[in-house]
Amino acid sequence: MTTVFHSLKHPRKVSHIDDGEVAIYGSSDGGTTWYPVKVDSDGRIDMVSGLVPESYDYVALSYTGANLTGIVYKTGGAGGSTVATLTLTYDGSDNLETITRA
Repeated sequence: MTTVFHSLKHPRKVSHIDDGEVAIYGSSDGGTTWYPVKVDSDGRIDMVSGLVPESYDYVALSYTGANLTGIVYKTGGAGGSTVATLTLTYDGSDNLETITRA
């Protein structure tokens, strides 16, 4: 079986998908409206929800004592552009309480 990748710039209608091919669609309203899943130029699925829906290729962690208190997501490696920053807070017993996107 040969795997064939099609240009995402010119997607075909679901009715034109051939045997052995897969079309992935998702719905945000219980199935009334369907949208194609987004794929980046490297073939990775772009997340469309969550705290960090943007593509990234580097993650930097920061700690206060033993607690993880910050996560920085970047694209372009360590010196690249920040796409998201998460701040983690703890209660007095070192239990994680919140995660906030800045």
